[in-house]
Amino acid sequence: MSVRKFDIPENGSFRFEKIRGPNGAGSRVSLEFSEKFLHELVKISAECMKNNDGDHPLRNRERLMCSALGAAANSITRVHFSELPVKRVIRLARRNHQPLESAKRSAQRLSKPGRVDLWCCYRNVDVFIEMKQKYIALTNTNPALSLLKYWKNVVSQVEDTKDDLASWCNKGATIGILCICAYSENQRIINRKTWNSEYVHLRKGIIGLQPHPSFVAAWNIGSDSWVNDVQKKDGSECKEVIPFIVLAGLIGTVITA
Repeated sequence: MSVRKFDIPENGSFRFEKIRGPNGAGSRVSLEFSEKFLHELVKISAECMKNNDGDHPLRNRERLMCSALGAAANSITRVHFSELPVKRVIRLARRNHQPLESAKRSAQRLSKPGRVDLWCCYRNVDVFIEMKQKYIALTNTNPALSLLKYWKNVVSQVEDTKDDLASWCNKGATIGILCICAYSENQRIINRKTWNSEYVHLRKGIIGLQPHPSFVAAWNIGSDSWVNDVQKKDGSECKEVIPFIVLAGLIGTVITA
């Protein structure tokens, strides 16, 4: 495993760790793109936090991330589209949990229209990016179990788009990313000075997911920006601490000419 670390001038630091890269000639380019793209995304989020009373794209759901995803892509390539229409090929055998032999005989497939969050062309490689977001409590004792459902969604989205990607490009990759916001609203712990042990615990749960992530990135937010005032669904207000955000990624397909 290799780890690269960078300071974020606006707020905190960023680290990118290769866990288990894909095979194929395009794997190096896919990992290089992932590191640069997420580094830019974190820098943009830090700038937003500075100028928007502590709020930033990664705290919000996928629909509100689109502008930041496009801006991050634009920092490393001028060729990109948000919400690109694609055909998703859903393998009914997998979704319906049919026995393997039955699935082979029926070879059932369903093609339906859909969209990917972002398409980019980087170094002559086409990249599909799908982004999901999940909040998880800092006190969670079994993060892998809590993240399993969301990680499966990431894996499914990567798999569902690979046929369409292969149909119109010679070199390409599908990348699924799960954005994990580690938070707490416990007023007794918001003044803590370090969250290293919580990060190590969460990282251990993430790298144990199946299939294993290709990479894990993290934005360690500056301590003066951990705490924010938030409004709950019932209208009440509280203080929320988010000391770090983890970005776990799966490079599910690498196509080479």
